[in-house]
Amino acid sequence: MKLLPLLLALLLLNNPLSAQIRPGGLIGQYPDRMEALRIAFFTEALSLTPEEAKVFWPVMREEREKMEAHRAQMDSLQTALDAADEMSDAEAFAHLEALADLRLEDITMKNQMLLTIANTLDPQCALEIPKLEERFRRRIIEEVQQALKAAKAAKLRNIAASRISAFEHSTPEGLNKSFFEILDSLPPHIIDGDFDLTVPMENAATVIIPKKVIHAWYAREELKLAAATI
Repeated sequence: MKLLPLLLALLLLNNPLSAQIRPGGLIGQYPDRMEALRIAFFTEALSLTPEEAKVFWPVMREEREKMEAHRAQMDSLQTALDAADEMSDAEAFAHLEALADLRLEDITMKNQMLLTIANTLDPQCALEIPKLEERFRRRIIEEVQQALKAAKAAKLRNIAASRISAFEHSTPEGLNKSFFEILDSLPPHIIDGDFDLTVPMENAATVIIPKKVIHAWYAREELKLAAATI
């Protein structure tokens, strides 16, 4: 069973997309759900048996907690650097050295995590971890971006529907046809949403159709087309 799409769907459904989740901030906002996604993804990708998972995940969590604490130090130092208005050359050099040491230590910790997994579980499994980390990160970003795109499209459809509702049955003074019925009867090439449209009627009178009504009519046509392709 493919667990990741199901769990990701649950995560997104329980989060209001109107809050405009950024992919980079998702893990920090929803650590428990992201951990569930990670477990599902890695367990499936590595084909871990229940017995192997009992060995793998405690080791993985312990090593990742160490790395996350270390990266928090790096972030804290970087934040302090970004906030500093001025510093001497000596201070700048000292900060650069501190950051370089922390980055080297980060690499060492990653290697140590892989060696620990190799010794505890399986060297072949350990070799897959870096590739899976990158795949997991990209998968989450892609899925969240797609969900945000779908939410934006749904919002635009709702706006279009409200505009359609406002104008669909509105009728020019003195006529028994609605604006939309008049537009439906016209050749498409003469309808331009950038301008009000002047339409001659049977009784020699003319009707001016505002461009906002034409926009709503276009929106109705686009929604009809979208519904036909589903």
